[in-house]
Amino acid sequence: ECEREQKCHSLLQVEMDEMKSNLMNEVEKLGKREKLMWNLLSDAYVVREGLEK
Repeated sequence: ECEREQKCHSLLQVEMDEMKSNLMNEVEKLGKREKLMWNLLSDAYVVREGLEK
């Protein structure tokens, strides 16, 4: 019984770790996307400034 519980626990741990790393990857992707958005926005702003002169 104890052994089965341990097995179950380590399986759970593995799943948790997987979920955690997936989440971290998603967060990283979002961060990169946000950076891209800001770069695009600032580029657009610079272009508009140039056009208005």
